[in-house]
Amino acid sequence: MRVKTLSRPVAVAVALVMYAGGTALADGTPTDPPAAADTIAQQVNNVAPPADVVPPAEGKDGGTLTASGSDIKVTAPADNSGAVQVAPADSPGDTIGIGLPGSGSGDAAVASDGTITYQNAAPATDLAVQPLDQSVRLETVVRDGTAPTRYTYPVSLPAGASMAVQDDGSVLISGTDGTSLGAFAAPWAKDANGKDIPTRYEVQGDSLVQVIDHTTTADIAYPVVADPWLWRDLIHSASWTYHSGYGWTLKVQPTDWQRFWNGYAPAQAGWNELYAKYRNHGLNTNLGSMKNQYLCHVLIVSWYSPNKATWDLDEWRPDVGLTDTINHKCNPGPGGFPGEW
Repeated sequence: MRVKTLSRPVAVAVALVMYAGGTALADGTPTDPPAAADTIAQQVNNVAPPADVVPPAEGKDGGTLTASGSDIKVTAPADNSGAVQVAPADSPGDTIGIGLPGSGSGDAAVASDGTITYQNAAPATDLAVQPLDQSVRLETVVRDGTAPTRYTYPVSLPAGASMAVQDDGSVLISGTDGTSLGAFAAPWAKDANGKDIPTRYEVQGDSLVQVIDHTTTADIAYPVVADPWLWRDLIHSASWTYHSGYGWTLKVQPTDWQRFWNGYAPAQAGWNELYAKYRNHGLNTNLGSMKNQYLCHVLIVSWYSPNKATWDLDEWRPDVGLTDTINHKCNPGPGGFPGEW
């Protein structure tokens, strides 16, 4: 009997520390850094989708702040003249750098919830970086109508990688072989009352530009918060299970990004990542069927059963093509196992 084992390391987040010199709020009122940072973080959290921030480790490391989730490691600069570095937790050399917008020198301060803030990074603009377990959010906080409408994030990619805006407004980062290296989720912007503000991404060379049409939208309640949201991994983990009389099943745990990023291109990107990560860990048999089962899960199961803990790919199932795989509820052929929905 074959023995198929695989695992990925999980990093543990630790406590935060607050630091930096004195600052002032938007109205010029002097305040200490924690209070200013907490104000910016609260403005973000009032309108952003709920998420658990992973606090940076206590203390600076060479002038930077580092937070480690289960899938990514985020390093934020000491001020907004630097770049946020985002790397897979198990592949630190495969890093994406995201420069922060503005020409100011806003020093980093850490809010009580772990949000890393940069006050006055651009005219009438504050910035926030929120490391999450599987992704990182980089929020732009537009304080009033004098603030810019275009914010440029210079992106440093691995050699040969490129960015492209997708039909849904998201931006896919692809390697030279077409493998997904990450993606910025479709942009959003909201005012202080939760009103949607028109926004979009543009890719200009190696830069991601978010356009926020806050000056042409009526009845805005400032501040306006916009949210570039970068995801690196589509696959969180996978493990093998043996079914007596049938064979092996690869139990795949996708990230939240793969669960909610639907369509054939995201499905193909997820399969490419799964194969790249686990081809040397047993994923090397009946690949046509295994791929179609995975695509079926992204296209169908993520809709019908979005909270299903794992997507199970059975190595023994016949390769009947994607259409018939979908018609058989992702479980074509023998096996005695029910469909996925």
